[in-house]
Amino acid sequence: MLDGGLYRYNRPINSRKRDVVISTPEQGKVDINIHVPNLVLQDDQTNPDLAQMKLITDAVLTLLSGYDFDKVGLPQRDADGQWFCQIRINYNSVDAGLSVELWSLTRVDDGYGGFTVTKSLQWSGIAQQVDIKRGSQLQVAAGRYEFNLETDWLLPQDAEPQKFMHLITAEGEYVINGIIPEAGGWRLNTRRKDGAYTA
Repeated sequence: MLDGGLYRYNRPINSRKRDVVISTPEQGKVDINIHVPNLVLQDDQTNPDLAQMKLITDAVLTLLSGYDFDKVGLPQRDADGQWFCQIRINYNSVDAGLSVELWSLTRVDDGYGGFTVTKSLQWSGIAQQVDIKRGSQLQVAAGRYEFNLETDWLLPQDAEPQKFMHLITAEGEYVINGIIPEAGGWRLNTRRKDGAYTA
């Protein structure tokens, strides 16, 4: 698929070919940048060729199955105005994972203005914890302090998660706030339920 080449660190200056560049490993991560020439639309040469990017990105992802990705196929514009697609790999976490359970919650009206919650196990298996959010995660409301860790999890395709399900691990219980399909599975944006601490 490449009419250019596969390069370490940098691609040739002013290259207008389909190239792949692998960055210097840093802090357990490495970037794979897929460069594709811009589309030429009449007098406009600033548009990305998303179809070619996707084709090459999908081919690269099949070679990298089993790795944990921070970014997959995010189009970006280079300093010279050429577009590229980025895949970021966490190579230290290959095949690493934690045992987790995925629970759905249903509630039934109790007839007295309240409700009863019933938990049902939907899936159990191995998942990877990735992208612990930076910055303060301390929440303060009405004299209560809560530390609700926000982090992402990677689950395999057969897990079938839904929003507001609970992901339970040995160290905590996480509420699913967002779901993004990724190559071979799901990325879950979650928030840990740590409870309140009174001041």
